[in-house]
Amino acid sequence: DVPVDLNHASLRGGPTAERARARVAREAELGARLHHPGIQAVYSAALEGEQPYLVQELLHGGTLAERLERDGPLPLEEAVELGIALAGALEHAHAHGVLHRDLKPDNVLYDQHGVPRLSDFGLALGLEESALRLTASRAILGTPIYIAPEQLHGEGRDEPPVDAYGLGALLYHALTGEPPINGHSLQE
Repeated sequence: DVPVDLNHASLRGGPTAERARARVAREAELGARLHHPGIQAVYSAALEGEQPYLVQELLHGGTLAERLERDGPLPLEEAVELGIALAGALEHAHAHGVLHRDLKPDNVLYDQHGVPRLSDFGLALGLEESALRLTASRAILGTPIYIAPEQLHGEGRDEPPVDAYGLGALLYHALTGEPPINGHSLQE
């Protein structure tokens, strides 16, 4: 279990601060379910003064986004290995009732040995909640160029296929060096 102690102080800033605290607590709660070599570990969540924070496994290898920017597309064999590793991490998350909902190269970190880890479960949702929440009834969350089309159009529910689409979009970027969709705004 991940210790979460975010309720003993009130944050300044009203509703925005409350949402930030709730988001960190939620990420810690969902992260506590996940113990997998392909997922960045969450150790605890707390407040420093009035700022919420997570204590997570320190990974020194940078992000996939940084690597793609620096070195260009991944070789095919390495992209396949990345896909297998991330699919295993997602399978574990889904088996433990967690949807990531924000798969992108920035959310893949490498450890000191070059092993990729899925990180940033800040937009994650428990599968038990997804049955109660229709996409059309809430704002679009995540990075639009990696979100499943049915989510953008408000037609889909938060279910594992949303993460499968995000993984495919991330792997497309890893193989080509370009995101699957280019645009500077949600409309584009």
